[in-house]
Amino acid sequence: MLGKIVGMSILLKLAFLAIPAGCVLGGVLVLSSITGVQANTSADLVYQCDTVIGPETTSSTARTATTTTTAPRTASSDDDGVEEDVPTENPYAGMTTESENSAWMNRCIQAMNSAPPYQRPALQTRTVGFGAACARELALAQVGVKVQDGAGSPTGPTGDAFGPGALPRYVIYQASTAELTRQCMTPSGASTTSGTTNGSTAAQAPAQYSATGPDKSCYQPRSATTTADPPPTTSARRAAPHVVLLPETIAKQVYCGQRVDVPYAAPGDVVFWKFDDNTPTRVGIVVNTGELVTADPVQGRIVRQSIPTDDDTRIKRILQAR
Repeated sequence: MLGKIVGMSILLKLAFLAIPAGCVLGGVLVLSSITGVQANTSADLVYQCDTVIGPETTSSTARTATTTTTAPRTASSDDDGVEEDVPTENPYAGMTTESENSAWMNRCIQAMNSAPPYQRPALQTRTVGFGAACARELALAQVGVKVQDGAGSPTGPTGDAFGPGALPRYVIYQASTAELTRQCMTPSGASTTSGTTNGSTAAQAPAQYSATGPDKSCYQPRSATTTADPPPTTSARRAAPHVVLLPETIAKQVYCGQRVDVPYAAPGDVVFWKFDDNTPTRVGIVVNTGELVTADPVQGRIVRQSIPTDDDTRIKRILQAR
């Protein structure tokens, strides 16, 4: 049962959030708080699971995903959408599977042990900034390119082709680099913050950044000699933008970023859908309201299409809004 899954250590980590300020911590109050946190934490765990591995069951009939179920917790946030009282580490990492759990829950526990970023309630804001605008242009520039497994890299297509997971890896890497250089390296030229083009056609990142990294990493090392940065803390999100290197596989890419409510999808957001065995099989980059760019396995090309509205559509915001 789910109640047994949520260990006492997790409850103690989160119990303080439910204790009103100024109250005496008597035994009855502590027990009452922990009881309330247990129910709250159980629902929160389900939300964390749903964000990373999709819904527990997928209906054969597509259902409109107009609203995301928000995590059952309260957090303060300021104008930039960064909440202040969320855990800096995923409190569910370290849990163990149980024979009495559903297969979906055990799959979730395995995912939590890979320590994906702890998910706040789904964002209901639209990102803005140079990086997001760059991501849109980068994705649109690849429409019509061939789809070929294993092709493509963070610096561009290979032989005029991208693999399904390589397209978002390229777009997010280059767009996050653009936040640092203030130049968007599109195939037609490097568009600057002023909107001018310098005539360069090569997509390349600054020399101090390597285009390689461990498959479990969502964030690029600060140099080729350092280990991968963990997902940034609240203070780091307020600091200089990160160069972001997504994992190679769609299954690992879904671990990255912060969930976004479907109606608030904005250019640069990454969309995951068609979950099979609790793993997304499709991924795309939002380019306009209701529209994304993705590798279409049927057409064998990079195409523009509507954002899916099935109940297993998950949208993640990975680029920082600047």
